[in-house]
Amino acid sequence: MYLAPIEASDARRMKAIAETVDAPFVVHFWDFLDDGIRSDPATRWLIEQAAAVFVINQAMLDSIAPLRSDAQTLLFTRRPSLFRAAAPSGDTLRILLIGDIVSYRDGVHRLLEAVTILRERGCKIAVRYIGRPRVLSVLGLSDGNQIEAVGFLPSDEARDRAIAECDIGFLPGPMNDPADDPRSRYSIPSRVLDFMATGLPFVGTLHRNSAAFRFCSDLGLGEHIACRTVVEVADAIQHLANDHHWSSRSTAGLQAFSTMVRSDRYDGLKEVLLQGA
Repeated sequence: MYLAPIEASDARRMKAIAETVDAPFVVHFWDFLDDGIRSDPATRWLIEQAAAVFVINQAMLDSIAPLRSDAQTLLFTRRPSLFRAAAPSGDTLRILLIGDIVSYRDGVHRLLEAVTILRERGCKIAVRYIGRPRVLSVLGLSDGNQIEAVGFLPSDEARDRAIAECDIGFLPGPMNDPADDPRSRYSIPSRVLDFMATGLPFVGTLHRNSAAFRFCSDLGLGEHIACRTVVEVADAIQHLANDHHWSSRSTAGLQAFSTMVRSDRYDGLKEVLLQGA
């Protein structure tokens, strides 16, 4: 069996399944949204009883090491994109948000404040959101005046086309101190790969000690993604509006994505599964 819990409630259900089926299993941690490693018995049971444990980043590996010294890193990936973003050419700069932004609402509001500053500087800015419109309602932004809702796009092709139609991506978090926030300590938002795959440069409000910042920085994509203030966000967006700077960061993202997908990252997982786990 292949199990992928992201929080303690998942771990409890999966522990029950594993005990009922009574078969070997592999655990792959894509995320930790709580402190289950430290405090949840079911999470610890899965780690200790699994035939093999895989995690997506070094921060997780460090936390799990006392329980499983043989845990391995297995990073997520995605298919290459058929679409490529192009340098800004119109009179309106299109900023993109995608996926889970409710968990990062402070970063979203920081972006919107930065947009106000940019408009005061004479820049024409539009913010688009790819995802279910009800997400904007949760954030109190459903009137369409601040963010244009593209809607949920059901295919990879439609999603990538919509991403490539924008000029700059935005990562609204994790921005909290990872010492106090498991999401910041462990999470890598998957939208990072979407930006990289389409060559869309991005700005963000990531905490400099977060797993997401470390992931991006290790790939040479640390510039402009740890903005601490609204003015820094506005300055970063304006910087990337320049064709030269935009092209440089777009190329860096495409190269980083190419590096990630060149090798088969699933050899270890395949081997364990073929052995009967």
